[in-house]
Amino acid sequence: MSADPVQEGKKLAETYCDCQKKKNEAYISRLSEFVSAFDGEEYQFAKDVKTEIEQMNNEYNESTLTPDVSTCFRGFELKRSEAETEWKSNTKKGKAFWSAFQTAIINNTEILTQEEQINMLRDRIDSKVATMIFDNPEEYENRKTEISAMLNGYFANLESDYFDAYAYFAYSVEQYLTSKNITPTEINIIQKRESDYTDKETRLIDETIELTGVDGDRQTWKFSTEFKAYRPSMEKYQVCNIWYEIILSKSGKIVSYKELNTENKRMMETEEYNQMFRSGSSDGDGW
Repeated sequence: MSADPVQEGKKLAETYCDCQKKKNEAYISRLSEFVSAFDGEEYQFAKDVKTEIEQMNNEYNESTLTPDVSTCFRGFELKRSEAETEWKSNTKKGKAFWSAFQTAIINNTEILTQEEQINMLRDRIDSKVATMIFDNPEEYENRKTEISAMLNGYFANLESDYFDAYAYFAYSVEQYLTSKNITPTEINIIQKRESDYTDKETRLIDETIELTGVDGDRQTWKFSTEFKAYRPSMEKYQVCNIWYEIILSKSGKIVSYKELNTENKRMMETEEYNQMFRSGSSDGDGW
């Protein structure tokens, strides 16, 4: 009695589905681990993410994610080769065999559920990659150089008579130090007010510039500065490091500028200050 082509087709499909389920399980596990690392900010650049995903996808497509998956598919390919010899697709029984084979695979609910999980993980990765600003370290360093140039220009002009906040700030500023929802005109006024700080100098510390967040077209950066000023009320000079956070719009203008914290604060007598910063023997980093 000859074998039933439909039943035999289903048996081969079962072998394939067993292998495919193993492959999908391994792929889901790898994708899940990658998503956890991605969410943990282990990847800074889109290029690194794309390289990792491409390698993973190649292993998936070639059925080499794990040794168990590779072995399973090698066994299936042998059985399929035998079936192609026995069940010719141009015969009536062969057509029934391969139709049953394909239908059983298409209707396997476990594989369909796994594919839904895979698509969700892929979509999650793709969505996050789309928000990444920089494709590689060179782009990031170039952007840091642009930020440095802008901030150095800002601090160089901040205490001058010709300082104009419109050159650096957006038309509407969400926060400037402790003031909220103000305009560059108001920032100009704030800068001209008298305070207990005179002879102010601010120097950007380039190596501290860091991108800390992205929200649509807006980038959040933080950095530290060396701040020096005379305090008339105390008759002393103050030297310290001040950390700031700025949010930049798509056009590169500042929409938020706030002080985060102050470190290494030191009050100095005039003589000591002059010896350290004005004698010409120090570059300002000796304190």
